[in-house]
Amino acid sequence: MRHQVLAMVLVAAVACSESAQSTPAPTPTTTATTTTTVALPEGPGAALFANPIRDWPSCASCHVMDRDIRTVGPSLFEMARAADRRVPGLDAETYLRESLVEPDAFVLDGFRAGEMPAGDLTEQEIEDLVTFMLDVRAMLEN
Repeated sequence: MRHQVLAMVLVAAVACSESAQSTPAPTPTTTATTTTTVALPEGPGAALFANPIRDWPSCASCHVMDRDIRTVGPSLFEMARAADRRVPGLDAETYLRESLVEPDAFVLDGFRAGEMPAGDLTEQEIEDLVTFMLDVRAMLEN
């Protein structure tokens, strides 16, 4: 099952990569817990998440959508869903932004510091990625 989900995530990343070069379209992906198809939000943040940024691999290569699969970093589902509960006093937007600017500021149990690149994102890229993750969060709440 894990191999099937990972294969679907890779297919979704490729599909998103191709859609970023043409007309954007929702990227379907499947979660292992519900086996339903989820259309991820569109936009510049989705393209940034799915594609390599300069010399770094894509965000999706370390942060998959499946809540039950832990890779190098927490899943997109896990990040978006719990962002407002990670650090007392921080709302979801502030937590996500800080996690992109200073990735080792909030290292979750079960993950290692120093795995995520820091300092290479422009302000616009940070804004686009935060917007994408907040859109994922809103989608998950519905």
